[in-house]
Amino acid sequence: MARSWRACASVPEKRHSALRTCAEDACASTLEIAFRYCDPHGARGAPGANPNGSLGDIAGISNARGNVIGMMPHPERLSEGVLGGEDGRRLFESIVEAVE
Repeated sequence: MARSWRACASVPEKRHSALRTCAEDACASTLEIAFRYCDPHGARGAPGANPNGSLGDIAGISNARGNVIGMMPHPERLSEGVLGGEDGRRLFESIVEAVE
């Protein structure tokens, strides 16, 4: 089930278009898109929803088996109230639920 949550993202100063194109091609052939940037309602393409301008609003990818994931947002930075919010905590809780 698709859900949205607020997450922190560290945005690099430069974007490398050749690398981005290569990454998009790799996703289409060997990787799975695990996360996409969206607004609080789940709509993609909204202004400010994609902080780094990634192609296809891709925020995270996984290998075909789904046991390795890489992602740009940092849910750990919003996993406790003292850090400014708990939205990221749900990602970690869902991982625990999946393996129990």
